[in-house]
Amino acid sequence: MRDACAEQVGVAGRGANRKARYGRALCVSAAALWSCAALCSVLSSLGWVFDLIAQVSTACAVLGLVVLAGTITLRRWKCAIVLTVSIGLLVLPWALRLIDRPAPTGDRQLTVLVANIYSRNDRIDEVVAFLASSDADVHVLIEPPAPLMRTMRADGELGREQTGYVRQRPDRGEFGWMVVRSSSLDVKLSEAYFDVPAGILAVIVQRGDVRFGLVAVHVQSPRSAARWHTAMSQIADIERAVRFFEAQGLRAVVAGDLNSTPTGAVSRRLERACDVRRSAPIWGSSGTYPVRWPGLLRATIDDVLLPDGMAVQAWSRVEVPGSDHSGVLVRIAIDTNDSPSPRSGDAAGSPANRQDPQP
Repeated sequence: MRDACAEQVGVAGRGANRKARYGRALCVSAAALWSCAALCSVLSSLGWVFDLIAQVSTACAVLGLVVLAGTITLRRWKCAIVLTVSIGLLVLPWALRLIDRPAPTGDRQLTVLVANIYSRNDRIDEVVAFLASSDADVHVLIEPPAPLMRTMRADGELGREQTGYVRQRPDRGEFGWMVVRSSSLDVKLSEAYFDVPAGILAVIVQRGDVRFGLVAVHVQSPRSAARWHTAMSQIADIERAVRFFEAQGLRAVVAGDLNSTPTGAVSRRLERACDVRRSAPIWGSSGTYPVRWPGLLRATIDDVLLPDGMAVQAWSRVEVPGSDHSGVLVRIAIDTNDSPSPRSGDAAGSPANRQDPQP
């Protein structure tokens, strides 16, 4: 009897030790994994793999809080300390953005809709109805399919009088059609006489005495090292467009499909280079891609970036019929008392070549 009891105690002890080892290994692995994610987030500008991890750093941080609670429950204090530091490094980029976000003040308002329509979208009638029902003053449309382009060229097809739209033809590579369209009678559009490559469309927007430059962009998706370097090189072209507007004393707004979340290297470098700020909320249901995923798991890659003198009054996500992206509707407060002074020199280069004319 005594031997049987001793054997049972030994089996129970071995089981407890095995669970302790498994728990210890799980905590150590979690701490190592989140430390690696934090390191990649800090070094995101070094390469596309680091950047991909940095782009999901917000989700990693939230999941890390769950793991941290588990390590504290298991009393793995060293692992908990490592996880706490790692989570802090992950949230630092967007925590600093939250501190730097200006209050939405301004005596004028303007609403911008950014929508990646999707080049293979076959629900054209629904897209037309969606655009016609939109109250946005300016539409920035990325990858509208050819049937929709034909519809927009037809007078009155979108259900309201247009004051004009500016387009850029697709190239043979990544980029499809790009369109900036005015849907408000008191908003005028005119294309900028500026030579820019595919994926960028420069437009001057005017409502009354408010006039600013709008740089519509479609940044290449960084799915490989070569594409990531292409996306990084596009930032220099976007900056040239921004500086071109600033040389004329105009603020410059950047809007479109960035293919980068607010914590990604491409997005952060774009903000620094062009002196603009992302409009999307730091956390919440702000993801725009892919639409088949739950809202909290989507990547926030479609957005509007604002310069000084402009602030976000409202930001909302809208569903675009047939697209794999959600649209973004941003109401902007514009401070007309904070007018930028013209920069000296022509930072944008020669404006002799113009973009594709209106049809």
